Amino acid sequence: MTGFGYLIPADLLDVRKKDEFLMWLARLEVDIWTKKYMLLYWSQLTGAVITEDMVQIITGGNAHKTRDKG
Repeated sequence: MTGFGYLIPADLLDVRKKDEFLMWLARLEVDIWTKKYMLLYWSQLTGAVITEDMVQIITGGNAHKTRDKG
């Protein structure tokens, strides 16, 4: 997965900055699916484990809309 590294501020590419990253991502003016992909990318870079709560935060409580219906 590539392409989002240049968008994420370098100071947020640290697992210890999880809360700051989530708040930054929640405010970003992109659709919820892009936010989820950006969260996945960030987690791969930092080694963070993604939780349901994290996805709820970045999607404004709409995590269910980002799930595969298959």
